[in-house]
Amino acid sequence: MDVEFVPPDEAATGRWVVVADGARARIFESHHHAPGLRSVLGYELTIDRLRDHERWSDRAGTGHQRVGHGVHSMAASTDPSDHQHELLAKEVAAVLQHGRMAGRFDALLLVAAPAFLGRLRRALDPATRRLVVAEDAHDLSRLPEHELEHRIPAEAWPQGEPPPRRMG
Repeated sequence: MDVEFVPPDEAATGRWVVVADGARARIFESHHHAPGLRSVLGYELTIDRLRDHERWSDRAGTGHQRVGHGVHSMAASTDPSDHQHELLAKEVAAVLQHGRMAGRFDALLLVAAPAFLGRLRRALDPATRRLVVAEDAHDLSRLPEHELEHRIPAEAWPQGEPPPRRMG
Protein backbone atom coordinates (compact mmCIF):
# COMPACT_ATOMS: atom_id res chain seq x y z
CA MET A 1 0.00 0.00 0.00
CA ASP A 2 1.37 3.39 -0.99
CA VAL A 3 0.65 6.05 1.62
CA GLU A 4 1.78 9.63 1.22
CA PHE A 5 1.41 11.68 4.35
CA VAL A 6 1.33 15.45 4.44
CA PRO A 7 4.80 16.53 5.61
CA PRO A 8 4.95 16.95 9.40
CA ASP A 9 5.66 20.27 11.04
CA GLU A 10 7.32 21.07 14.35
CA ALA A 11 4.04 22.08 16.02
CA ALA A 12 2.55 18.58 15.63
CA THR A 13 1.77 16.90 18.96
CA GLY A 14 2.27 13.31 17.82
CA ARG A 15 -1.40 12.66 18.52
CA TRP A 16 -3.52 11.40 15.65
CA VAL A 17 -7.32 11.42 15.56
CA VAL A 18 -9.34 9.10 13.33
CA VAL A 19 -12.88 10.31 12.59
CA ALA A 20 -14.89 7.70 10.68
CA ASP A 21 -18.10 5.94 9.85
CA GLY A 22 -18.55 2.91 7.62
CA ALA A 23 -18.23 4.90 4.38
CA ARG A 24 -15.36 7.31 5.00
CA ALA A 25 -12.50 8.06 7.35
CA ARG A 26 -10.39 11.13 7.96
CA ILE A 27 -7.13 11.14 9.90
CA PHE A 28 -5.95 14.31 11.64
CA GLU A 29 -3.18 15.42 13.95
CA SER A 30 -3.42 18.05 16.64
CA HIS A 31 -0.93 20.88 17.11
CA HIS A 32 0.64 22.45 20.19
CA HIS A 33 0.07 26.11 19.40
CA ALA A 34 -2.57 26.19 16.69
CA PRO A 35 -6.26 25.53 17.09
CA GLY A 36 -7.97 22.98 14.91
CA LEU A 37 -6.84 19.74 13.43
CA ARG A 38 -4.64 19.17 10.39
CA SER A 39 -5.20 16.32 7.95
CA VAL A 40 -2.29 13.90 7.72
CA LEU A 41 -3.40 12.70 4.27
CA GLY A 42 -4.21 14.78 1.23
CA TYR A 43 -7.44 12.82 0.80
CA GLU A 44 -10.21 11.00 2.66
CA LEU A 45 -10.28 7.24 2.87
CA THR A 46 -13.62 6.19 1.40
CA ILE A 47 -15.36 3.09 0.13
CA ASP A 48 -15.30 4.70 -3.33
CA ARG A 49 -11.48 4.70 -3.29
CA LEU A 50 -11.39 0.91 -2.96
CA ARG A 51 -10.81 -0.89 -6.22
CA ASP A 52 -13.92 -2.46 -7.74
CA HIS A 53 -12.63 -6.02 -7.43
CA GLU A 54 -12.01 -5.42 -3.70
CA ARG A 55 -15.45 -3.89 -3.18
CA TRP A 56 -17.38 -6.66 -4.86
CA SER A 57 -15.14 -9.69 -4.44
CA ASP A 58 -17.47 -11.30 -1.93
CA ARG A 59 -20.55 -11.41 -4.15
CA ALA A 60 -22.41 -14.65 -4.60
CA GLY A 61 -20.97 -17.25 -6.94
CA THR A 62 -22.76 -19.84 -9.04
CA GLY A 63 -23.27 -23.54 -8.47
CA HIS A 64 -24.27 -26.48 -10.65
CA GLN A 65 -26.98 -28.97 -9.86
CA ARG A 66 -25.86 -32.55 -9.34
CA VAL A 67 -28.52 -33.85 -11.68
CA GLY A 68 -29.30 -32.13 -14.94
CA HIS A 69 -27.81 -29.00 -16.40
CA GLY A 70 -29.18 -26.33 -14.07
CA VAL A 71 -27.10 -23.45 -12.75
CA HIS A 72 -28.14 -21.42 -9.74
CA SER A 73 -26.75 -18.61 -7.70
CA MET A 74 -25.23 -19.34 -4.30
CA ALA A 75 -26.22 -17.28 -1.27
CA ALA A 76 -23.81 -14.49 -0.43
CA SER A 77 -21.82 -15.18 2.73
CA THR A 78 -21.84 -11.52 3.79
CA ASP A 79 -23.80 -8.40 3.07
CA PRO A 80 -21.87 -6.38 0.43
CA SER A 81 -22.02 -3.22 2.55
CA ASP A 82 -20.62 -5.12 5.56
CA HIS A 83 -17.82 -6.40 3.34
CA GLN A 84 -17.06 -2.84 2.16
CA HIS A 85 -16.99 -1.55 5.74
CA GLU A 86 -14.56 -4.34 6.70
CA LEU A 87 -12.31 -3.40 3.77
CA LEU A 88 -12.37 0.26 4.76
CA ALA A 89 -11.51 -0.61 8.37
CA LYS A 90 -8.56 -2.67 7.12
CA GLU A 91 -7.40 0.19 4.89
CA VAL A 92 -7.57 2.68 7.78
CA ALA A 93 -5.68 0.22 9.99
CA ALA A 94 -2.98 -0.17 7.32
CA VAL A 95 -2.55 3.60 7.03
CA LEU A 96 -2.27 3.87 10.82
CA GLN A 97 0.27 1.06 10.94
CA HIS A 98 2.30 2.83 8.25
CA GLY A 99 2.15 6.08 10.23
CA ARG A 100 3.19 4.34 13.44
CA MET A 101 6.12 2.62 11.73
CA ALA A 102 7.20 5.98 10.24
CA GLY A 103 7.19 7.49 13.73
CA ARG A 104 4.49 10.02 12.91
CA PHE A 105 2.42 9.53 16.09
CA ASP A 106 2.69 8.14 19.58
CA ALA A 107 -0.95 8.48 20.65
CA LEU A 108 -4.12 7.62 18.75
CA LEU A 109 -7.74 8.63 19.30
CA LEU A 110 -10.57 6.79 17.58
CA VAL A 111 -13.86 8.60 16.98
CA ALA A 112 -16.25 6.48 14.96
CA ALA A 113 -19.79 5.29 14.58
CA PRO A 114 -20.24 2.37 17.03
CA ALA A 115 -20.33 -0.47 14.46
CA PHE A 116 -17.33 0.90 12.57
CA LEU A 117 -15.40 1.50 15.80
CA GLY A 118 -15.67 -2.23 16.54
CA ARG A 119 -14.47 -3.14 13.06
CA LEU A 120 -11.57 -0.71 13.34
CA ARG A 121 -10.51 -2.08 16.73
CA ARG A 122 -10.40 -5.61 15.28
CA ALA A 123 -8.43 -4.44 12.22
CA LEU A 124 -5.65 -2.68 14.17
CA ASP A 125 -2.38 -4.53 14.68
CA PRO A 126 -1.40 -5.02 18.36
CA ALA A 127 1.37 -2.39 18.36
CA THR A 128 -0.93 0.28 16.92
CA ARG A 129 -3.76 -0.77 19.24
CA ARG A 130 -1.51 -0.14 22.27
CA LEU A 131 -1.22 3.54 21.19
CA VAL A 132 -4.99 4.14 21.45
CA VAL A 133 -5.48 6.58 24.34
CA ALA A 134 -9.17 7.38 23.85
CA GLU A 135 -12.23 6.19 21.96
CA ASP A 136 -15.55 7.89 21.29
CA ALA A 137 -18.39 5.86 19.76
CA HIS A 138 -20.12 8.76 18.00
CA ASP A 139 -20.44 9.43 14.30
CA LEU A 140 -18.81 12.84 13.79
CA SER A 141 -17.62 11.99 10.29
CA ARG A 142 -19.79 14.58 8.54
CA LEU A 143 -18.70 17.51 10.72
CA PRO A 144 -16.31 20.05 9.22
CA GLU A 145 -12.82 20.15 10.70
CA HIS A 146 -13.35 23.40 12.64
CA GLU A 147 -16.31 21.86 14.52
CA LEU A 148 -14.46 18.66 15.45
CA GLU A 149 -11.93 20.20 17.82
CA HIS A 150 -14.47 20.75 20.61
CA ARG A 151 -16.33 17.46 20.02
CA ILE A 152 -13.46 14.95 20.14
CA PRO A 153 -11.85 13.61 23.36
CA ALA A 154 -9.62 16.05 25.27
CA GLU A 155 -6.69 13.60 24.96
CA ALA A 156 -6.13 14.98 21.46
CA TRP A 157 -4.30 17.93 23.01
CA PRO A 158 -1.42 17.88 25.51
CA GLN A 159 -3.12 20.62 27.56
CA GLY A 160 -6.40 18.72 27.61
CA GLU A 161 -8.16 21.24 25.36
CA PRO A 162 -7.48 22.83 21.99
CA PRO A 163 -5.39 26.02 21.95
CA PRO A 164 -7.55 29.16 21.90
CA ARG A 165 -8.49 30.72 18.59
CA ARG A 166 -7.15 34.20 18.10
CA MET A 167 -9.76 36.87 17.64
CA GLY A 168 -8.83 39.15 14.88
